[in-house]
Amino acid sequence: RKVVCHTPSISRRAISPMKQRHIYVLLMRMPDAVSKALSLWMRFHYTHVSIGLDEDLEHFYSFGYSGFRIESVERFNNSDKGPFPCALYQIPVSEDTYDQVKQQLMTFVDRKEHLRFHLFGIALALFRIRHKFEGRYFCSQFVSEVLHECEVMPQRKHSSLFMPRDFSKQKELRLVFQGMLTSLPAIAITLQETAEILSHLSL
Repeated sequence: RKVVCHTPSISRRAISPMKQRHIYVLLMRMPDAVSKALSLWMRFHYTHVSIGLDEDLEHFYSFGYSGFRIESVERFNNSDKGPFPCALYQIPVSEDTYDQVKQQLMTFVDRKEHLRFHLFGIALALFRIRHKFEGRYFCSQFVSEVLHECEVMPQRKHSSLFMPRDFSKQKELRLVFQGMLTSLPAIAITLQETAEILSHLSL
């Protein structure tokens, strides 16, 4: 079992540690048949993507078969469908950018009842067909659209074509952990302690 934990360094974006915030992108391997088929097709281990704002790494936002959802790491870890392999990426951003991403996510929360999972969109993406259906998203499309619209990362590929493996190639995303989801609470503590050390060093 491969477990990798990287201690984050100060961002290249010249953001003061006192004002620096972080956005997290979580890649996971889901146990369902569709995810297993996608993994074989894409030749990539992870099949699900979500975005988080909390330093405790407990809640993430994404799309699943039920539509838009707020995912709980604790609930995943208590599920009998696990364990879940995962990779956690960290993106250092300014306070203003963090607030923009948060506001964007809140608009999805407010529209939750009108949002649907877009299974057909995945098929279109696999055949590299750009598309846009109002209120319909698949997980990687949703996360990439939020990051693009908030200018967290440049749009190197249209959001409707973004797949989980594409996040691993984005230079703005720093891999900080790779292993099992059950280890994420401990990783959250490590990241918080590291942030405190960097903050004190900057004084």
